[in-house]
Order: sequence, then C-alpha cells, then structure tokens
Amino acid sequence: MSCQRQALLVPAHLRNGDTYARLAAGFRIGVATVCRYLHEVINLLAQRAPSLTAALWQLAWSHNNYAILDGTVIRTDRGAANKPYYSGKHRHHGINLQALTNPYSRLLWISDGLPGATNDTTTARRQDICDLANQAGLRLLADSDYDNIAYGVIAPHKTTEPLTSPNTNSDPPAKTPAKHWQRYTAEANAGSPPSNTGVYSPAPTASPH
Repeated sequence: MSCQRQALLVPAHLRNGDTYARLAAGFRIGVATVCRYLHEVINLLAQRAPSLTAALWQLAWSHNNYAILDGTVIRTDRGAANKPYYSGKHRHHGINLQALTNPYSRLLWISDGLPGATNDTTTARRQDICDLANQAGLRLLADSDYDNIAYGVIAPHKTTEPLTSPNTNSDPPAKTPAKHWQRYTAEANAGSPPSNTGVYSPAPTASPH
C-alpha cells in the first residue's frame, strides 16, 4: 500500500470510527495489516506532538499569560473493565482527556487518556497540569469542574444557593454570567502589557482569522 493510501486509512478509522474488518475489506488488505498501519501512523503523530512543558513554555514566550483548560470523555465500547471506564457524568463508557488551548482556542496540547470514571480534577492533577503552568508563569481559565483545584486556576465557584431569591420567583439577571466571566478574564489578564485604550489584554500570537 502506498503512503497516501496508508495516510487515508488513519482518518477513516479515527474520524469515522470504521472497524478493522470494514477497513480491511475497503482497502483490500488483511485485518492484521490494518492494525499495523494504524499503530505506525498514530505512534508517529504522538512522537511529533509537543510535551506539556514545551507547550506551556512556548505559550509563555509568546507573551500570553493564560491558557484555557478543559476536559472531555471520548466514548468507547464497553469492555471487560466496566466500572473504571464508565463516566457517571456523561452516562457512557470512555476515556478522559484534558486539553489546553491558547487564548484564541488553538489546541496546544492534549493529555494521555485515563479511565472515564476519573473526573476532570483528578485527571488534571495526575498530569501535573496546574503545577507546570505555574512554573511557566501562566494562569489557567477553566469551568466549574476545576473549582479550587490549585493556585492559578480561575474557575467559577460551585454553589448550592438557589438561582432565585426566596422572596421572588424572578430569574437572575441575564447579564450575571457575562459579568462574572469578565471578572475572571480581567484577573487572568492582570500583568499583561496595556493596550492603546488603557485596558490590559494579552498580546496575540497570531491573527485569530
């Protein structure tokens, strides 16, 4: 099989989820050959990916002072190890991945997978994401799943308070979430070079367009 055909084989499996047997029939090769070709390309891509430390320092050297942290659970088939891979939050089996992006949502790094039953906080701690970000002088913006995970992580605080006042049935003001997010962003931008308007903002690494 040519290199072009082998390169086509990988996204057919990773993106479309085609099984080994279906790929073997479509590309007219054996199932064992499909497995070997897939692992060759996946290992090559993994070797070219930057490490967490390299990704964080590269972002810091580009005059940005924060990254965006988020996690997701990639759905998998149910295997023999049932409970460790079942995510109660997402209600399906999978693996937990942590991802870092720059302020313009460009992917910088993605972690190795852990069993889906592992929550985002535990996964991030096992990957030393917060400690390495602090060493690089970066803050992390995250959602409420990362509340109180570590110093330097800016996340909304979880609360059990009712969304409405006990004396009224009215909904909370629509601008409240945006106002809180502006405060979190302002904290993350503290120490950035001032813009012409006097408002602190991170220096872009590249055009978002």
